[in-house]
Amino acid sequence: MPTLVREDAAIDFDWNQGSPDPSLPADNFSVRWTRTLTLAAGTYRFTVTSDDGVRVYINGQIILDAWRDQAPTTYNVNVQVPTGNHAIQVDYYQGIGDASLSVSWNPLLTPSS
Repeated sequence: MPTLVREDAAIDFDWNQGSPDPSLPADNFSVRWTRTLTLAAGTYRFTVTSDDGVRVYINGQIILDAWRDQAPTTYNVNVQVPTGNHAIQVDYYQGIGDASLSVSWNPLLTPSS
């Protein structure tokens, strides 16, 4: 059972030596975000910067698996999706030290013929 449930407008956090909420410790915590996105068909670039572990799923399929202790590291993953609703899940864990996570997605433009 979760310790904390809330809605965040975006995943763009730098907690430094803190945590997302006073009810969570500054180290050794984990977070899961879920959201359904309605996307047009095309290729989307997911950009993820994480200080410690992160996994990103689209419709239950993992697109990024960086589940390890790490300094802030940025990943770019291009994903082709059909038009429709897509379930996005982001799992994050914080080991010790600084804590941060940023996740964004943008359609990639294709050149006109």
